[in-house]
Amino acid sequence: MKFGLEQSIKDTDQQIKEVRRNAKIAPTLEEKLSFQKQQHELERTRNKQRKELFDRQDEIDERRETLIGQLESKLNQNMAIEDLFILSWQIK
Repeated sequence: MKFGLEQSIKDTDQQIKEVRRNAKIAPTLEEKLSFQKQQHELERTRNKQRKELFDRQDEIDERRETLIGQLESKLNQNMAIEDLFILSWQIK
């Protein structure tokens, strides 16, 4: 889950670099403005992706803590031996 989110952020970063490069070489002011708007939208998307990544990391950490707690409780179980019944027999 975490890897997929990180990969999508990297892809968005790459798109932002391409848009910046295109904005620098755009011949008209209209095209530059269009590329800058596109860059702004991509940056907004990247920020949302980063927030989602942090949220997912928190969720993963919570799950990990829960699992560790469950394992600790299983390790700390007390065992006791108790006689339930006694059989006696004779061999003839």
